Amino acid sequence: MTVSLLNKIDHHSVSSVQKWADCPRSWWVNYVLGEQLPSSVAASFGSQYDILVSKKLGLQPKEEPTELVEGVEDAVSGYFSQEHAFRDASVAQGEVNITPGQWSVFGEMHDLCVEIAKPVLGFIDLEDPLRGKLVDLKTSSGAGSQPKWGFQVLIYALARHYGQAEIHLMTRTKNPAWYRYMVPVEPQALKWAMTNFTFYANQIEDALRSGNGENLARNPDFYCSWCAEQINCPARSIIY
Repeated sequence: MTVSLLNKIDHHSVSSVQKWADCPRSWWVNYVLGEQLPSSVAASFGSQYDILVSKKLGLQPKEEPTELVEGVEDAVSGYFSQEHAFRDASVAQGEVNITPGQWSVFGEMHDLCVEIAKPVLGFIDLEDPLRGKLVDLKTSSGAGSQPKWGFQVLIYALARHYGQAEIHLMTRTKNPAWYRYMVPVEPQALKWAMTNFTFYANQIEDALRSGNGENLARNPDFYCSWCAEQINCPARSIIY
């Protein structure tokens, strides 16, 4: 057992287990080797968009943007011109912290036997506890929701015991657009999210226990652009 690697991470998150699901080797490079690429303009735009939406609502974000990315202020104004804009939010960047014990209890509530070794941490973009509703803000180069977004929102809804969850997408295109996607917070969907999260989290623990990151699967796809090992990855060099 490689104790030092088992302690390399002290929690799981939806984004980290999703990265593992996409490409285990990329996860290892990021979280164990600590090799990361500088933040892209698209990532900075998305982060600043979230912050400025919060400030427009009179809520206090956890950080302040420095130099604004071009177009982000117009994007926020465009969001609030939409009928579906979440104007009733009373909390921004609310912290999620699910302990391993709570995770098991949530599983029992849904007739599941699930165990994880570390807590689940995360942040909810916008929420209204009184109405039991949360909204996850997304920016992307194209329209359409993604399963991994629903995966994230369901875990957060589970943590808060909310019955309403939505994804509000802004597309960074020549003609920007704003979309609203409803996420079904239903027992079957929550069970799917919990089962997948547990499976991936325990695979991560097994990998840390073995300490052999070189033999992890490499899955080349569009997300290779965000991996620090992209140039030297044998899978990407073969397929692309």
